[in-house]
Amino acid sequence: MRRILKFALFIAVVIVAIGIWVSLSRGAKGEIEYWARWIAQMFGRGWKAVEGRF
Repeated sequence: MRRILKFALFIAVVIVAIGIWVSLSRGAKGEIEYWARWIAQMFGRGWKAVEGRF
């Protein structure tokens, strides 16, 4: 059971990494900003705290 969970987690990480790489290679800055805003909202910081780092 743990092997299946580890394998599923590994596959998910690989898929996310490929998605990020494809977005970067296409120059999709707007998409990256969208995800950065979403992550910032998830952590409750708001967009202003993250915007200064770009």
